[in-house]
Amino acid sequence: MKLSKKSYVGIIVLALVLGFVFVNSILNWNTSMLLSKLPERLAYSVVSYGDYKWLDNFVIHQIRGFAHLSEFFVLSVVITKLYYSKRINPQRLINTFFMFFLISFLDETIQMFTDRHARISDIWLDLLGATIGFLVYLLCYFIKKLIIKRKQSV
Repeated sequence: MKLSKKSYVGIIVLALVLGFVFVNSILNWNTSMLLSKLPERLAYSVVSYGDYKWLDNFVIHQIRGFAHLSEFFVLSVVITKLYYSKRINPQRLINTFFMFFLISFLDETIQMFTDRHARISDIWLDLLGATIGFLVYLLCYFIKKLIIKRKQSV
């Protein structure tokens, strides 16, 4: 089976996103927290909260949660685009969510070999981000089909 140029680009983007996810999992706790502090500093430059330690922890937790959601949102859109090039069926749906789970599970498992901790809540956030990305892709897919169908009937 010959791959199209779009498929090659999709595979490269998929490799880059997976690399980003797994490289971030390999980072030690200090480096990971330092990277999480960058968006926190940006948030604090916009809104000053004062010197509240509990709020710092809350903001860090929200930023890290958003990172999980956004990584897996992008990942799911790329995987779904590659996997659903022609049609959607129930078996592919099951396979897709199994892939999302395996990648998320592997992501958290990698962290067990560093000084960080694997968290079930991170797997849930990953799966939520993947589900949202999948649903957004499907919505766009069906809207595109509807537009094409209407143009053909005119």
